[in-house]
Amino acid sequence: MKKIKLFDYQQRMLKDIINVLTSSSTSTFYNENGKKEKVGSSVMVQMPTGTGKTFVMAAVVKWFLDNHDTGEVWIVAHRRELVEQMQQTLDRFCLDYGEKEMELKAKVRIRVLSIQFQTQRDRLSGEREPLR
Repeated sequence: MKKIKLFDYQQRMLKDIINVLTSSSTSTFYNENGKKEKVGSSVMVQMPTGTGKTFVMAAVVKWFLDNHDTGEVWIVAHRRELVEQMQQTLDRFCLDYGEKEMELKAKVRIRVLSIQFQTQRDRLSGEREPLR
């Protein structure tokens, strides 16, 4: 696997994401104004345009693959271009993801899809698969 090289600010973001995902209970973080904020195990990343959100997401996926033997990673975007960008980034760093091959080598399944695709699939099937 190629190494994902992150800038300092991206490494800090990755560290914060991993801290939230690995904390067993609600953690306390401070916002930019110094106010305490409690967060759970869900993460939403907000970074300006062009600052490498896709690379940070690929680094999070790589961390998950390195630290979990089984499970699922869902990467959901609202535009087809963003889905394609994420797929290309995962390809670049040699990460296998679910919809590419019929039989996966890894036990961890990675799905990259648009919210429109998921909504259409739910509507056609009449049922919804629970998110984990």
